[in-house]
Amino acid sequence: MIRTELEPLYRAAFSSFNSLTVVSFRNGSIISDVDVTFAASSVPNAAQIGNVLINAASSITAFNIDTNTVSVDGTLAGATTAAATTAAATTAAATTAAVTTAPAPVAVLRSTLAVPFTSELSNPMSQQFRDLAVTVVRVYDIIFSERFGALFVRSFVISFSAAGARTQTNNTEANVGIEFNRTTPVEAIPQSDTIIEAVREAVNNPNNTFNLTIEPNSLQVIAFSNNGTTATTAAATTAAATTAAATTAAATTAAATTAAATTAAATTAAATTAAATTPAATTAAATTAAATTAAATTPAATTAAATTTTATTTVALTSRRVSFSSAETFTSDLLDSSSSAFGTRATLIRTELEPFYRAAFSSFNSLTVVSFRNGSIVNDMDVTFAASSVPNATQIGNVLINAASSITAFNIDPNSVSVDGTQVSSGVSHKISLLTASFLVALSWLLSNQQ
Repeated sequence: MIRTELEPLYRAAFSSFNSLTVVSFRNGSIISDVDVTFAASSVPNAAQIGNVLINAASSITAFNIDTNTVSVDGTLAGATTAAATTAAATTAAATTAAVTTAPAPVAVLRSTLAVPFTSELSNPMSQQFRDLAVTVVRVYDIIFSERFGALFVRSFVISFSAAGARTQTNNTEANVGIEFNRTTPVEAIPQSDTIIEAVREAVNNPNNTFNLTIEPNSLQVIAFSNNGTTATTAAATTAAATTAAATTAAATTAAATTAAATTAAATTAAATTAAATTPAATTAAATTAAATTAAATTPAATTAAATTTTATTTVALTSRRVSFSSAETFTSDLLDSSSSAFGTRATLIRTELEPFYRAAFSSFNSLTVVSFRNGSIVNDMDVTFAASSVPNATQIGNVLINAASSITAFNIDPNSVSVDGTQVSSGVSHKISLLTASFLVALSWLLSNQQ
């Protein structure tokens, strides 16, 4: 229950979020310990991690969250600051280099669908999940594109679960991320009630052509990240001078890094206003490879020289060029990437295919249409993954081949799918070198001479 309720909130807030695991429960009343895991190259600081839980407390009814008890690596989230604590001394000097980014605003919209829930819908890898995700995304993309135009970027399914606990029915509850343009001015970002009203009006319109029933009274925005705030992309590092303050080095690999926490986790935490013996210094993350940042230390009261630096890191990405043919009429304006025809088709392909790749691979990052060519229409696109976990050509191609029968917005010839120039068909990647071909010919000749 805790994982089901909280994972969608963290997934919407941080693109580097990997997983949430409940570790233990303790007495008093119930203390819930969870590990929240992120890609090591982009770990939010303690304040950001804790605030997701604090902000969500009022909208979660399945269990109670005492916002005054939220801690990350042993440090109360309310006491954590983005900068190092100021050393009270005549010789204390502090310098700060702050680097901030503005992530795209994402609302998490919860709704009940008139679709009987089955256990397969809780598995993002199942065909049932993928089929329903495509339908939901198509409906939401239509609604928000018409209502908000260029402000709207995309919708994506976060999870499906049984709605029974809330509605006493066997219907399906959907948590869907609604992403808006990151360049949108704060005052122009649609608010929760506007988002809900857009869906409610669309589903209540008797002339809509949706092949999905959404219960209007079930609509609820359960989280809204970065709607007017700027998030610091890395935690502060503080150097202390004269006391034996505990120091934690957070060493990571390219894979996800997990820090043990009371209600959330972090590998790099900003220095805090807690006492010098803060337990967070001894309980932070796993160490497996080269260190990326040094976690917070508590400075001495008199001669500490505090230096705060904020570093930005990027997740290494790898793209694969995927091509397929559509038995449709090619027009010359598809050669111009600035044309309306190009933009419309590129958006259609991205909207239809992204949910399939997102459901199939946790490392999926994005899909970008690169070009269209004549014959009938050859579609070229770059499918991008986290470099630490890139599927092979057969796996990438098979997502497209398996999706062909369920996509009606455009045509996919399964026999034309290729990845980086290698044809993929029915789960097999076909690429044979001249040397291999020569060997097979020689082997055939030897066998025929033996008969």
